[in-house]
Amino acid sequence: MSDLRTELERAGRHAPTLEDNAYDRLRTRRERKARRGRVAAASVSLTVAVVAIAGLWTAFRPHNVPPAPVRVASGPSVDLTVPPDQYYFLHQDWYGPPSQVDGATGTDHYGTTTWYRADDSGRIVTIQNGDRNDQTYDPGNFQQDTGDLTYLSTDPTQLLTQMTERMQPSGRSPEPFDQFTPGPGQDGHATAGLVRSIGELLNDPNSEPALKAALFQVASGLQGMDMQQGVADPTGRPATMLRIETEDVVHEWWFDPSSEQLLAMGVTDPASGNVLSVMVVEASGVAASTDDGGQLNPSFIPAPVHDPAKPWQ
Repeated sequence: MSDLRTELERAGRHAPTLEDNAYDRLRTRRERKARRGRVAAASVSLTVAVVAIAGLWTAFRPHNVPPAPVRVASGPSVDLTVPPDQYYFLHQDWYGPPSQVDGATGTDHYGTTTWYRADDSGRIVTIQNGDRNDQTYDPGNFQQDTGDLTYLSTDPTQLLTQMTERMQPSGRSPEPFDQFTPGPGQDGHATAGLVRSIGELLNDPNSEPALKAALFQVASGLQGMDMQQGVADPTGRPATMLRIETEDVVHEWWFDPSSEQLLAMGVTDPASGNVLSVMVVEASGVAASTDDGGQLNPSFIPAPVHDPAKPWQ
């Protein structure tokens, strides 16, 4: 299974063993987002070397750009509009494999509940292994690390071009191309970069639902991406699954067939088959306020069927 919130950092080309660092990377990114703004000096940043070598733009231009996305559906069949005076609500839980915690075997867990409004206001509640933090943000101050996304198109063909430009060394969200490891049957590094970038936007609360549906369409057409319809997500919900191997791990993303919203994602070690991390979206929809008790109108996805505390079973 695959989790794209994992930044899959590497020191040059010598990566640590997957079991030791994949879930740590996932947790580091969420901790960084949770702490930024309240403990800026202690903010945890991913240590990724961005190498801007002369000629890098040319090296990763046309011959590494994946083909245009393949439309696997006509788009979402539900209205994904979030009114400007209401909030996009998102509840996500990340799980690592069972580990030893304080002498007892337990499952490492990190959860976020977010309310995001178009004026960059909202609320973020985080829980890590029982420790809870609750933060409210005035307009213009919502905690995020993806930058302005309003320019991104919801047309998949145009969005693919924008995402490819966005991750270039001179783009809005540059990625360290020299550290990408293409998967089987992939040319160059562009697909791996897009998988990482798309995964981040699928997780972020300031990425609107209509944009996430377009990201699903883009991802479905990436070189080396396998799509399976009529399957179930890790908690048993009906889903369309996208599966790809990049950066020495297997990524699996499950989407709701109607709304094309993310249901879950996971990361698996292809050599051992060991699950490294799983993320479950427990709720997604529109909320009237940040203290509405979780009442959504509408809800974009069904509730998990099985216990999300053990999503890999």
